[in-house]
Amino acid sequence: MKNLKKGIKNYNSLKFLKFGKLNLVSLSTFLFVQISNAQIFTPIPTSSTKLPNLTSSMMMSFVDINADGLDDLCIYDLSAEKMFVNFQNEDHSFTTKSFPHLSKNIFSLMSADFDGDRMTTLISGDGETIRTFNELNQFKLQSTQLNNTIIFSQNIALGDVNSDGLVDMFACNDVGNNRFYLNQGENKFKEDLFTVFNPRYANGGNYGSTLIDVNDDGALDIYIAKCKMFDNSFTSPDRINLLYKGDGKGNFEEVKGGNGLSDGAQSWTGNFADLDNDGDLDCVVSNHGEFNPEVKGADVNKVYINTSGQFTWDTSIHINSQYVFEVILQDFDNNGFVDILMAGKEANLFLNQGNRNFTRDSLSNMYLSNTAMLSCVTSDYDRNGSLDLYTYYNQDIFTEKDINDVLYKNNATGNFIGFDLIGDQKNRNAIGAKVFIYGAFGMQRRNLTSGEAYGIQNSFAVHFGLGSYTNVDSVKIIWPDNTIEVLTNVKTNQYHLISKQDEYCGKVILAGEQNRSLGKNSSIELTAPNDYATYLWNNGATTQSILVETEGFFTCEMTDASGCKFYSSSIFVNQNTTTGVNENSKSSFSVFPTLVNQNLNIYSQSDDKVNHVVITSLSSEKLIDIYSEAIQNVDVSNLVPGSYFVKIDSGKSSSIHKIIKI
Repeated sequence: MKNLKKGIKNYNSLKFLKFGKLNLVSLSTFLFVQISNAQIFTPIPTSSTKLPNLTSSMMMSFVDINADGLDDLCIYDLSAEKMFVNFQNEDHSFTTKSFPHLSKNIFSLMSADFDGDRMTTLISGDGETIRTFNELNQFKLQSTQLNNTIIFSQNIALGDVNSDGLVDMFACNDVGNNRFYLNQGENKFKEDLFTVFNPRYANGGNYGSTLIDVNDDGALDIYIAKCKMFDNSFTSPDRINLLYKGDGKGNFEEVKGGNGLSDGAQSWTGNFADLDNDGDLDCVVSNHGEFNPEVKGADVNKVYINTSGQFTWDTSIHINSQYVFEVILQDFDNNGFVDILMAGKEANLFLNQGNRNFTRDSLSNMYLSNTAMLSCVTSDYDRNGSLDLYTYYNQDIFTEKDINDVLYKNNATGNFIGFDLIGDQKNRNAIGAKVFIYGAFGMQRRNLTSGEAYGIQNSFAVHFGLGSYTNVDSVKIIWPDNTIEVLTNVKTNQYHLISKQDEYCGKVILAGEQNRSLGKNSSIELTAPNDYATYLWNNGATTQSILVETEGFFTCEMTDASGCKFYSSSIFVNQNTTTGVNENSKSSFSVFPTLVNQNLNIYSQSDDKVNHVVITSLSSEKLIDIYSEAIQNVDVSNLVPGSYFVKIDSGKSSSIHKIIKI
């Protein structure tokens, strides 16, 4: 029995049972859900997020860079020719650092903790090189080139292909053989050209790729979406998508006919998810459709339904959208079924209503200057249970443009449940894990992948919509090494931190301002809370307090006497003061009383009217979220006694305050 530390909210209700193997009955009940309103995304003002006006490229990553439990946004700005890493603060604003990059164009951008040290490595691919970037914790990008010969990398997918526990890379090549970069540990990789792997397809044309266990045999497989310019033959090998079956030992064998997935209609992406909640993976392929005699030149994107391992194009599902570059399969309206989001010349969200019925939302409110979003990434960045979007706008891939990126808030209602998985020492991000949930709704499934579609990376957090259902009977996690863990009595409408190896019990907010400046000082002292048995800072220090003399972000992992581990919020130390909202920083807003029982009063010393108030726990769980005109007081009587953060926002300025509910 796996015991979690008592008294830590969101975790003490879980009961764990571990098994070497376990088979649960698969439920495939369809839920018929009537959609009354189209899904609505609304732009979030930069005054709230503190994001700079960026004009990025298609390639973006929206994952937790600094291991503080909050997703960060990494993009390459095409106009500035710089990499921007936007670290998320506890109030869901961002602290931005920019870095010069070595390439004008990149076609893939990924990130992962490759050696379990809680330090994320960025990976980028361009028209010639694959590079890793380290030392982000010191606000640096130390570049290492991995390839020995030129590779035009269209997409990079991550996963453990040889069962050594380390996360490897698979890179698509548009001008030759695809390549693996096998993880040797300590952020070192060995290039493997795999000439035996694909000798017949040395002409390139490899675009999107996915490393995922398609047949559920416990080993990662590879699906490659292929597109070859100026190739007019629908049956050309350079155009036909490929499925390779892995054996878990680093060997792959081409599946003849791709089990029905050998599409030849100039594909850019091939993504997998369980669209009909029957427990297996279905596939969505985006096609550009040129020279496709089946559809007489029109674009056609296809949904392939998996039946006993064989995929069949369901011609009754129409998801046409012009020149699709990105596909994201997630439950955006929280109704319990995976939707299909497509970005490209057109932007469309196909809302899954169950029983393979989809309703189209043209996202007309998200067009800027008559331009659709060309690319996007998703994350429930504010942890409120609905998946938000960061979007890139342009007419084509290569043109520099002047339309700023937009972060959109998802206003979906409906219940949800989410999981933050921490894998073992070698694969901390748990890439390759599978999560199944069971309840009166039947069954749902998610696979934790990294690097899919065309060069983007979505959040590692695992999200399920539940619709009107409020209970989940059980959760099954199949970790990347195929060990199985079952959870029961799991609460909904919150995220659960589940760790495979260590007893992680929650998050601790480090005291003081989150953004600090060295200024004229030679050093700054950072201190973790008392009453922990051990401390481990991300700079290697093992003392409760550290002296910081250089720029960077700093986090601390703390272990109590029972062996329960806690990770911390981040503190950003800069040479000079940076933008960002800090707790109790000087502002035109104040709250009183700070020791409050029922009514919290909000006072503005300027003409700014408060229109948004958010109250969160110290572990960032959102408890009160109010939008209104001229908010002057908030009823906090339903909060349990304890400490809380209060974020006040007028749309022009914002501040954070700490209160104690008595």
